[in-house]
Amino acid sequence: MAVGNIILAGLAGSGKSTVGRQLALACGLAFLDLDRDTERLAGTSIRGLAAQDRWAEFRALETRALKNLAGREGLVLALGGGTLIAPDNQVAAAALGTVVWLDAPNQELAHRLESSTHLRPLLAGASGAELLARVGELRAEREPGLHICQHRLDTAGLSPRQVAIKLAQRLDLEVLELDLSAGSAPRHPAQPVQSHVALRRGAAGDGALWATHLGQASSALVLTDETVAALHGQTLTAALTAAGLRHKVVVLPPGEAAKHLGSVQQVLTEAAAFGLQRDGLVIGFGGGVVCDLAALCAALYMRGVGLLQVPTTLLAMVDAAHGGKAAVDFAGHKNLLGQFWFPRAVLVDPSFLGTLPRRELRSGLGEVLKAAVIGDADLWALLETEGEGLLEDPALLDQVIRGALRVKLRVVAADPLETGKRALLNFGHTIGHALEAATLASGEDGLTHGEAVGIGMVLEGRLAAHRGLCSEDLPQRLAATLKALGLPAAPPKLDPDAVLAHMFLDKKNAGGLLRMVLPRAAGDLLTGVEVGREEVEAVL
Repeated sequence: MAVGNIILAGLAGSGKSTVGRQLALACGLAFLDLDRDTERLAGTSIRGLAAQDRWAEFRALETRALKNLAGREGLVLALGGGTLIAPDNQVAAAALGTVVWLDAPNQELAHRLESSTHLRPLLAGASGAELLARVGELRAEREPGLHICQHRLDTAGLSPRQVAIKLAQRLDLEVLELDLSAGSAPRHPAQPVQSHVALRRGAAGDGALWATHLGQASSALVLTDETVAALHGQTLTAALTAAGLRHKVVVLPPGEAAKHLGSVQQVLTEAAAFGLQRDGLVIGFGGGVVCDLAALCAALYMRGVGLLQVPTTLLAMVDAAHGGKAAVDFAGHKNLLGQFWFPRAVLVDPSFLGTLPRRELRSGLGEVLKAAVIGDADLWALLETEGEGLLEDPALLDQVIRGALRVKLRVVAADPLETGKRALLNFGHTIGHALEAATLASGEDGLTHGEAVGIGMVLEGRLAAHRGLCSEDLPQRLAATLKALGLPAAPPKLDPDAVLAHMFLDKKNAGGLLRMVLPRAAGDLLTGVEVGREEVEAVL
């Protein structure tokens, strides 16, 4: 984050805490309230300190709480109304990050305070003209300290969400989230209006970040697999404990073999035995299989509970954990049973990739390439130039993840329930899913999802070229990029009839016809194109 931590200052009623939480959610940061940290040090509430006239003690503890945050990163911090009166606090706040003054006219501040249920001891009992006069007195007392702020933002007439987005724009912070507030977005009470994404190394172990995204959840059921539990389970459970969340961990066998209704039944049985309630959460902690299972279990339990995803594979970080698709394999076919169920938040922590096998890392690059072809020419060029070597550079890998996520979230936001444009994300998947299922069924070493999708993109590109929709250069470029990324560009020897049998059960088909996403050029793809059996056989 270019500007470091964000420190919010202002008078009572300026919205520091509510705006701070909204800003943290929107930008994938952790939110802290300095008043709450000070109360923890004091062992009592601000109201209790005020009742005992212990203001000097409170101010000393406030300074200590602020200095305790030195060295922290990824924070949005709401200061107390009088924090910046003390010169030491001004120095500490300025050293911690970018200090922003949230302001509004006295009349509006007084109106907000009169409507608020939050008690401010210095304003207790005041209303009307008296309250307005006290706000003016506080401004005269505290405004000199606020002049250390690098930015001032007038919040008059704006909602906390609007202030947060405006502030993110002012500070050049990226809002990485899926906006589900319009269009065909779901309206179930457990479904979010915005699905937030926190992309930061160390995110999954940050208790403050977890606390920011957990909301009012009473408890959580964590779904993971044996491999992830052994490697990283302690990191997650320690963070959940630090965030104060009661939780239970359910561990499944790793891989596609666990993606079936029996696993769903096992997880739901564990949830009921644990006593997970309607205000609880299901947390998916693993790769694509775990994320899909967690989403389906969250959708089914008590007719729907909240969902958080913590992807641990590259493929899940750029694709499977986002977008709300929940599914299991059935009757030998991939993702035949499923539902849309969107996560409240996705914590993307690339540090998990350090323990991922090389083949799985390369597999994730197949989905990154798909995103690049759909909507990011610069990302495709980067993949071509750097090839598999980008996996050795953490900063470059984080850049690639962010680029792929931008495309995914943009497409899903335009069509959350896949009634139209979202079908673009299925490029390479009609043939790719069939290849993946057919190789698994053959008993040989099956293709990974990313490998199959990569080959699927090449073959669907060739089909498009045969039709004259694109030049031959496009599938050739796709194949060359895949090879640079260490991925296969041609399918293994398979029975075409077996592959086609899987293709005819693809969810995009209708009326007995195959329907595909076919490219005309990079960034220009057609959805719902009807394709004949003979055309597919010609490219397999």
